[in-house]
Amino acid sequence: MQITVGLQPEDAARVQTGMAAEVVPVFTPDSRLSGVVQGATGTVNPATKRLDVWVQIVAAEQELVPGTAVSVEIVLEKHGWCHATLCCATPRAITSSK
Repeated sequence: MQITVGLQPEDAARVQTGMAAEVVPVFTPDSRLSGVVQGATGTVNPATKRLDVWVQIVAAEQELVPGTAVSVEIVLEKHGWCHATLCCATPRAITSSK
């Protein structure tokens, strides 16, 4: 399943394809799902004023219903147990699947 999330334009240079992401449904925050950044648009979405980033959810059996609002953290760096993350602060609805 692939989801689309909004990223602040100033953070675009920090996000690369293949980075790990954690997807958290807004209304069921205990249901954390692992994902991987698949890519990003090169332009700002005029409706959201953000860049669209596509995240592929790793566990296919834990699908979300299209339209579900999610929050996403993208892991920028890993240093042992410490992780630097970038939060896609504005929850976005799932817009595409498989």
